[in-house]
Amino acid sequence: MALARRRIESVNYWPGFVDALSTMLLVIIFLLSVFMLAQFFVSREVSSKDTALSKLNQQIEELTSLLAMERSAKGEAEQNLAGLSRRSRSSSGCKIRSR
Repeated sequence: MALARRRIESVNYWPGFVDALSTMLLVIIFLLSVFMLAQFFVSREVSSKDTALSKLNQQIEELTSLLAMERSAKGEAEQNLAGLSRRSRSSSGCKIRSR
């Protein structure tokens, strides 16, 4: 009789099933926390690079305005030089004619 009772008793799968589910839940929570930390550090790096990029863009704008100012100053200097050379030629031509 005792042998027959043991065969009728079913195997209890629930403890193993609960252990597997809890382990899977712990693994998922761990992976989510790792991904969350990775996302935090990546966003921090991107934001620091974004601020550096905006500073570099500001420097480019400043250099562009300085270049434009230098080009206009160069154009004015060339015009001034051309005017002086015309005056010099005309005044030297007048001196040669007057002699």
